[in-house]
Formats: sequence, C-alpha cells, structure tokens
Amino acid sequence: MKKKCGKCKEIKSFKDFTKNKSNKDGFSHVCVLCSRIECKNYYNTDNGLKGKFKSIEARCENKNAENYKYYGGRGIKNEWLSYEDFKSDMYKSYLKHIELYGIKETTIDRINNNKNYCKTNCKWSTWKEQSRNKRRVILYKGLTTMETSKKLGGRMNLVNLRINRGWSIKKAFTTPYSQSHRKIHPLQ
Repeated sequence: MKKKCGKCKEIKSFKDFTKNKSNKDGFSHVCVLCSRIECKNYYNTDNGLKGKFKSIEARCENKNAENYKYYGGRGIKNEWLSYEDFKSDMYKSYLKHIELYGIKETTIDRINNNKNYCKTNCKWSTWKEQSRNKRRVILYKGLTTMETSKKLGGRMNLVNLRINRGWSIKKAFTTPYSQSHRKIHPLQ
C-alpha cells in the first residue's frame, strides 16, 4: 500500500510513515524523512524558545486566551518587555535543559506561582517537575497525592478522595489501601 506525503508530495510506502492512530489511515501525514528535516530546522533555530515566550504573553495579556483566567486574570504579569529580553535571560539555561531532558520535556516554570514571569522567578522544568509546582498540589513528606496513591496501591486519585471526604492530610497519605473492601477506609 502507498501514501502521498503531505510535505514533499511523493508517493511512498506506508513503511516510510510513522504510525499515528488519530489519522484515518493510522499513519502520519508527513513521511519520516520530511519529518526529520522539519524537526531539524525547527530545533536549529530558537523558534522553540520563541513559542514559549508567545505562550507566556498570551496567558498573561490576552483575555481571550484559554488559560488567561489562571494567569493574567489573577494578576500574573510577563515582566519581559520583549522576546529579546526573554532570550537574553533564559536562552543559555534553556539550551542546558533541552540537552539534558530534550525539548519536549522542557517547560517554563514559575518558582512561586503567585508571582510574575521574570528571570528571578522562572526556571526550566520537566513536565513531572512542573506538575508538582501548582497551587492545588498537596505534598506530604515530599510526595504528591498521585505518587502516594500509587505507592499505597490504590487508584491515582485515592489520596485526593480521602482528603475530599474530610480525612486529615497525614491520615490520607499514610493509611494503606484495602483492596478487600474496594473502598476508601482506614485500617486503624
């Protein structure tokens, strides 16, 4: 079976395309070769960094942006006056982070979620690190509710359910999960 590449327009074998279940035929629209060239061109420029800056601007300044209410709507501002200022402050650390974790695992993270985007309050984080730095995350002895839920052997929301039902933080994080009863109850 053959398919036409959406980029180079050549007709190629399906083995020249990566699998993609979201497409009707189960394969990507662009062949592997074109995809590599696009990727190389994208990552050899600072477009990835510029995209991160544009996202910050949108979250903080565009009232129509999907997440504006969580950022600009709460008074969070972007203190960088231009992309050049942002690049000057953050590009070196950005390159170091993508070298260690890859570009897909490199996200801009505010150290204090109640403060603005600026050099002293921002760092590069992986998605996992960033997920721990949210206003609604509850930590107990350095572990999140999800990490503890897995450790206790229950569903990923086990600890959150317990807290929502009025359990103390300590009890919710330390009470073992009882599979025999299939419900959330203390064993003590």
